[in-house]
Amino acid sequence: MDIRTSETFNSPDADVVLRSSDNVDFLIHKKNLEFLSGGFETRTGPNEFVQLTESSDTLELLFRFTYPRRFPSLKSLQLEPLMLLADAAEKYEVFALIYACDLRLRDFLQTHPMRILEFAIKHDNKELIQESAPQLVHVTLSELVNILPDHIFKPWSLYRERYLRETKAVPLPNSNECTAARCNIVVLWAALGSASLVPGSYETINSTYGCKPCCRKVIEEYKASLERIILSLPPLDVTDV
Repeated sequence: MDIRTSETFNSPDADVVLRSSDNVDFLIHKKNLEFLSGGFETRTGPNEFVQLTESSDTLELLFRFTYPRRFPSLKSLQLEPLMLLADAAEKYEVFALIYACDLRLRDFLQTHPMRILEFAIKHDNKELIQESAPQLVHVTLSELVNILPDHIFKPWSLYRERYLRETKAVPLPNSNECTAARCNIVVLWAALGSASLVPGSYETINSTYGCKPCCRKVIEEYKASLERIILSLPPLDVTDV
């Protein structure tokens, strides 16, 4: 078995060896783990190591947050390695890294809201659960029933019910604005009503029904009205759960 040593964490006076899942040894100072994290078990004898389940790529970043020095930026970290790092930060209670990952995860709320919600549920991150709700309000409850725990399912249901109730009150577009021969305002309205801000749906509707500027105007106005409704909704209530 080929064992390597981290190029960054290889101090000769380190007093604990933590080994990654891909057999990279990290020579770490116990005092740093004691002061800057809360989830490491480091009691070992001479020439012993602690086997960890995370890869060396994840641990390389994680351990940078256990030393009193400038922390690295996570801005360039993409979703998959970020999720692995965030899980490790929670597991080992590296609090500075938990905060840094929390900020970076928000950058993916619009593009990967379901993944962010699943992570937030797993780690009981109420703020992140709350911020995921507007991005997923269009998703049916049957799609979320195996993701949302019981104590979140009820407030989420009430949140979505209010959204659906208020979207039904959005007035029909003015058919007088669509005067082109190819316009079919009834079909267009039915398509818009089924879209409900599903990601990508308005681009499809535009390409199918946006044959004239008047139709495109109706599509944009309806989309904007639903976006205003989402912005006006009270935040998902997770204060008592």
